[in-house]
Amino acid sequence: MCGNFAEQTSGCRLGAELAPAFVLRDNPTREIAGILILIIPRLLNIIVAIYLIVIGLVGLGFLR
Repeated sequence: MCGNFAEQTSGCRLGAELAPAFVLRDNPTREIAGILILIIPRLLNIIVAIYLIVIGLVGLGFLR
């Protein structure tokens, strides 16, 4: 664990330093979706509507 000051300043924050590199190597689906939303703004309305319908159905117990 990160008990003393030396560990807190060096080894314990290693995960935070690696986070941006991991995000850049992640699935490019988010980037493609973002570009499509910029090109076709109506797409965002459709995505939000589908999301709200699915969340509503889950909340009512129709989907699990």
